[in-house]
Amino acid sequence: MQSSAPEHPQTPQTGAVLDPKCAPDRLAGRPLPSVPVFTDCAAALGDDLSDMWAVAQSGEPVHILIVDDDHQTLDLCRRVLERSGCRVSTLSCALTVHDLAARSRPDLILMDLQMPCMDGLEATRALKKAGETASIPVLMLSGCSDQASILAGYEAGIDEYITKPVTPQELLCRVRSSIRTLQQRRALLESNCVRADQARMLSELLDLSSRLTGQTSLESALQHLMQSTVEVTACSHVTILLPDEAEEHRLTVVASSEQGQQCPGESEDLAIGRHVFASRKPLIVNGESAWADAVQQVGQPLSCDGCVPYIAVPLQAGHRAVGVLTACGRLNNEPFEPHVLEVLNLLSNIAASSLHDQMMRQARNEAYDSIVRSLATLAEYRDDDTGHHLERVTRYSILLAGALRKKQPYDRIIDDRFILDLERAMPLHDIGKVTVPDAILLKPGRLTDQEMGVMRQHTTSGYQALMSIHDSARRVTFLSMARDIALNHHERVDGNGYPNGVSGSDIPLSARIAAIADVYDALRSERVYKKAMSHEKARGIILEGAGTQFDADLIEVFREVEDEFRHLSEELKDPVIHPSPLPRDMAQNTRAA
Repeated sequence: MQSSAPEHPQTPQTGAVLDPKCAPDRLAGRPLPSVPVFTDCAAALGDDLSDMWAVAQSGEPVHILIVDDDHQTLDLCRRVLERSGCRVSTLSCALTVHDLAARSRPDLILMDLQMPCMDGLEATRALKKAGETASIPVLMLSGCSDQASILAGYEAGIDEYITKPVTPQELLCRVRSSIRTLQQRRALLESNCVRADQARMLSELLDLSSRLTGQTSLESALQHLMQSTVEVTACSHVTILLPDEAEEHRLTVVASSEQGQQCPGESEDLAIGRHVFASRKPLIVNGESAWADAVQQVGQPLSCDGCVPYIAVPLQAGHRAVGVLTACGRLNNEPFEPHVLEVLNLLSNIAASSLHDQMMRQARNEAYDSIVRSLATLAEYRDDDTGHHLERVTRYSILLAGALRKKQPYDRIIDDRFILDLERAMPLHDIGKVTVPDAILLKPGRLTDQEMGVMRQHTTSGYQALMSIHDSARRVTFLSMARDIALNHHERVDGNGYPNGVSGSDIPLSARIAAIADVYDALRSERVYKKAMSHEKARGIILEGAGTQFDADLIEVFREVEDEFRHLSEELKDPVIHPSPLPRDMAQNTRAA
């Protein structure tokens, strides 16, 4: 294209080659006339084009980039498009069109075909190959009307081919059509993205529901809720607030992910949480200006500058508020979209029901444990024990079970549920001692055979007591294990134990674990009828019992954790009792063993 055009160019005749630059005789070096862009330049600049096209898109004018080496064509097109309401940028060399388009992201590019530095075809190919500019529509403006030129343009990736000269109305209609197609494509892509996001979120909801269904721990349920909230909201900081155990209307932070720089502090979370918990309505801050409304709702100052977006939603099970969930520190600080808020509402409802059940179950379990542990401690107090025995044997058992869990085939038997049940069951191992008369239980000297027979009945008495409780509360899983331990913790793997002479793997694993823990503690503890043994001496007795009194696999595990046994024994040591001097055989009569 030449650098100038006639002030009032004439319309070429029909059938003529509109741009001689496309003709073969150009190769012979003949002078090439210029083809005007518009059929009537005066009309192009004089007509009222303001109602040709509503150009606003999301409140912003459509941005068009014109690329042409002819400054007069640039100016004419710019003025026509600006009068229609477009925002226009111009470029006279196609070499930099990709860089400019990548930076400014125009809605459409109006490109001349023939330019000296780089032609429109080559520039279009470069734009379509680059990911950041491939979706920008390109309208080719050319005086070449032959089929080969038009096909070459479409093969390069253009969206429209406009032959000069054109009327301003035709140019605007072509631009409007391309922009409409672009907007529809963007709307479709956005819809697809939203649907994909919704599918991902719904999948996360299903996973959360499944995970919460199998949970028996409130702490695990809180962690699952926090992780799912991070996934759904794309927020780096999530906080869960639940009512305080001592005061229901006071909230405490029970779970929190890593604190971000652009997130409120704990005091702000608590203030907002109290408001949301009381009102049972979400608080959503999608812009800085919304914090003023939030401060007014909460009723106190909030140091939350820059903490946008932010959301706090009530965790509500039916008509009962269970807690509050907050989220902030969102990726790219993007406002929460409507579909994200909808899914978050579903997530909070699912989680609230599960958390409510977990909290009620935990409260029942704690009350039940408290009652049963009181019974267990009652038996220990009657045996001149300070109560540390229960804690020690429980922690010894957990140590053994945790180490055994790492070995085959026990890794398939011992799981989190087993460990939790063992922790709750061990304090009940000697609950049957409440049936043993004080004259026997507190006797400072050696027991007679008849008295020893009565003492040994504490295993069956404990089993029967726990069996009756278990029958009325079968869902309380630890009671079944407590029953097995109470009956079998004095059995021996060689079959010479009591009360039933059970041997080997017929003895429940929990009872085999309890046997080592109970004997080690009896050996290491001081009583009115004996002195405490050293760890080394107690260790030797335990190791000698491998394969006879104790499970050989558990003895191997005991070797691995014996230093931790020693540490716990010293840490939870009972006060000195000053035992009465007794004959050697009496000192060896360790009642618990």
